[in-house]
Amino acid sequence: MQKKEKATGIQFLFSVFVCALGLVSFFIALSFPLRGKILPLAVTILLAVLGGAEAWSYREGRKDMASLKKLLEDKVRLFTAISLIAYPILLNFLGFVVASVLLMIALMLIRSVKNKVVMIVLSLAIPITVYVLFTTVAGVKMPVGPWGF
Repeated sequence: MQKKEKATGIQFLFSVFVCALGLVSFFIALSFPLRGKILPLAVTILLAVLGGAEAWSYREGRKDMASLKKLLEDKVRLFTAISLIAYPILLNFLGFVVASVLLMIALMLIRSVKNKVVMIVLSLAIPITVYVLFTTVAGVKMPVGPWGF
């Protein structure tokens, strides 16, 4: 019983951390130029809302620990947190496309995606599509690496 209570406490704290991260990031995104702040504001609002909703679900111990154990494992959560810290650093050196492809592949590998072809296709298609749409349609300058993309 004590192990379940400890796990619930750690998961609750992580949820509160995600919500706080979303709120802090929201206020940072407010300082961005108008053209470049729409997506960051949407993402930070979503992060804060989802973190808050997850934290709210822990009130009075209503969260089912068996489903949480399957959904969130410690190694996945830790690797995801490290990846999200490393991602902005990699953006400066590798550019948006390469850093995003590496992040997506790494996160899919840690989540044990079985179909490697789908993993590679999605990891390439999504960042390239986002890059092309943002640079050509929206006119947003994305971080570029030494390869020019």
